[in-house]
Amino acid sequence: MALEAGRAVAPSGNEQALGIDQLTAPSIQTIQAVYQALRESVERVDKDSRAVLDALRLLGDTLDLAKGSTSMGGGLGLLGPMALPIPLAMRGMMAPVSKYVQQRTGISLYGWMDFVRSTQKQFEEYLAQLEQVATLAALSAAPLRAPHEAAASVAAPEASLAVIDSGAPLRADKTLLLETKAKTRIWRPALTQINQFGNALDALLDGWREETRRFDSAGGKPQDDGWAQNFGVLFQGAAAKVTDQLAGARLMGQNFLLSAFADLGERASQFRDQVSNLSQSFADLEDLLDLEIAQLRARAGELSTEEVDLLRQRVAAAVLVPRLVHQLAAVRAREAAFRTRLQKLGEARKGANISDAARETLEAEYGDGLAAATAQLAALESEAAVWQTQGQPMLQAAAARLKAQQELVRARQLVGELLDEPARARLDALERELSKVSEATRVLESLTQPGTSKSHG
Repeated sequence: MALEAGRAVAPSGNEQALGIDQLTAPSIQTIQAVYQALRESVERVDKDSRAVLDALRLLGDTLDLAKGSTSMGGGLGLLGPMALPIPLAMRGMMAPVSKYVQQRTGISLYGWMDFVRSTQKQFEEYLAQLEQVATLAALSAAPLRAPHEAAASVAAPEASLAVIDSGAPLRADKTLLLETKAKTRIWRPALTQINQFGNALDALLDGWREETRRFDSAGGKPQDDGWAQNFGVLFQGAAAKVTDQLAGARLMGQNFLLSAFADLGERASQFRDQVSNLSQSFADLEDLLDLEIAQLRARAGELSTEEVDLLRQRVAAAVLVPRLVHQLAAVRAREAAFRTRLQKLGEARKGANISDAARETLEAEYGDGLAAATAQLAALESEAAVWQTQGQPMLQAAAARLKAQQELVRARQLVGELLDEPARARLDALERELSKVSEATRVLESLTQPGTSKSHG
């Protein structure tokens, strides 16, 4: 049983069930499947990146406010000249706080502010790059042909892959993916420093609390930090009066900052979670970019037979098995929904709560939907059976290969052929692949074969 133009059709007498080699061989189907997974991954990275970017903007605005470099709103404007010392007083309060941040992180508060501004700009440029990849993936992840339609061409992969132009467009796609992969690889370690910004926020809050306690213990006036003396000299003998006025301004600035920092602690915690999510999304995106680049290289005949075999294992674990599980769940849910609607329709008929004309229309519509869903489910379960019997040995071989490669990388690192940093990066990549293989193996083992449902007659 297979699908044609969104509807299920019975296989012809000459049609044979596809084996695992045909399902996983580099082809238009697998290229489109990886593009679809790539499109979904780009969407996740875009979402997580924008969450981090929005957090950076908000935190940066708060820091600018603390520095006294931005307007504090119309409320202070109502105070007229009385409000003029407040930004100055706020900067006076934040000076020791900045020193506290530098002691804790090695970078001053204002250095972190510069980092936030530059990071925002680079994030925006990277997101623009991802938009190009998303557009490419959307165009390339066209609806897949039914497995039986590819049966003849799988035996000759070049014929199957010929649908994709091998000229300039193919090279342009590959160039864009390579460029995006390089930028993604750069961003992943950069996230470590972005995550350290959360430590700077913690230091900022601790320094702020310490300065506030020091200020409060002095009865609202500054202690020996040179603050009052400097202004005393500045105003030539009017130190006492100026100190009182500035102490009031400092208190107002403190209250204003207290409002601005009210949720900074919670946002610092959220920020770490957002960066952690983005780090995982980056890793998944980089892996998928690598897979699609390898698929395009296979199209161009640049991979050896052994490399193609390895590619098939990787695509199976990372894309094809998860997609099959998702499709099975979606089609089973759709079939159950049609059955429920038909059942409710029968109950409504018994209660004379619906007209005969409406009932006949809905009965025909739901019946057709149930028949299509049932046929599609049968086709997917047939494919699942192939994966369970033939896919497991493939995944077991993939797991053995990955473990052997891990041992080889460790040996190369031990003898000094590989430096620690590239060795760790390679081991991390192998561990991610091994995790995908293990998960694919687990879900294949858990797949059940429910009895074939009969369509509404």
